[in-house]
Amino acid sequence: MSLLEKLGEDVQKDVAKAKDNGCAVQHINLGTQDFIYRSLNRLEWKILQKATLEGAQGPDGAMDPVKLMEHKDKSEDTVVLKGLIYPDHADASDLSHYPAGYVSQLADRITELSGFGEPTTEPVTL
Repeated sequence: MSLLEKLGEDVQKDVAKAKDNGCAVQHINLGTQDFIYRSLNRLEWKILQKATLEGAQGPDGAMDPVKLMEHKDKSEDTVVLKGLIYPDHADASDLSHYPAGYVSQLADRITELSGFGEPTTEPVTL
């Protein structure tokens, strides 16, 4: 029996929907927990980044480096909540029961799957 079959019909439908919408879908096991996540599209990424930048502005509207660092965790939570297919979580408080590094690892994986990070192909000069 495949992992998706074990996780049930709802997860299978969510994975199929993500793929139909052009998302890449991957699985990772952290500790004893299975996670299925999808890539984010350009619009989703822009909305998440805008919210992060707005939250990092000081009272004068300028970027506050301290606030930007404070919002890193919130940004990771948002990426994970948006990209995580299984298990499904309603809000960031649901993520608090995982070991400290899980959310950061998942956010990194989702970001990489969304096309950020090291390129896997080399450009060719024409």
